Amino acid sequence: MKSSSALLLAVTLMSSSISIMGYQGLYNGKWTIKSNSVAFAQTPTTISITSPQHGSRIQCSRQSGGQCYFTVQGRVSNLSQGNYLSLMLTVPGGGQWWHSGNSINPTNNTWNISMVSVDPNTLSDRIEAVVIVTSNSIPPGEGFDSLPPHDYESARNIWLLPN
Repeated sequence: MKSSSALLLAVTLMSSSISIMGYQGLYNGKWTIKSNSVAFAQTPTTISITSPQHGSRIQCSRQSGGQCYFTVQGRVSNLSQGNYLSLMLTVPGGGQWWHSGNSINPTNNTWNISMVSVDPNTLSDRIEAVVIVTSNSIPPGEGFDSLPPHDYESARNIWLLPN
């Protein structure tokens, strides 16, 4: 029976649903055996933005060509290998989202996206931000009518633009 258990484990690492020798299995986090079925409960990915904090004023680390550049920092847990974090920005009440900075694939639980840019002369005095998890990198500056398809997202933050 040891070889069957090893085979079952090897298959679950590559697939989210399996069937071996009459046993059904789902890969969702932790194996539980119930009358010829195996279920796995996956811990969801969580993302948070820690800086700038919600409601705070953006502090420019550099200004050039009318743009304010700053760094966004945060935490992530249970991010699957090969997934990317992308910072999406919009003007509150506006319809367009744009990707700011580069998509990143963090190697630990903290992340930062540098060289994020905003135009302080926009028609609004604030900006809304959300970090999303995608299976592909999003090109910097790409715009969307709504958030692009994603698996998870952080809480939305509102930041005040620099004066």
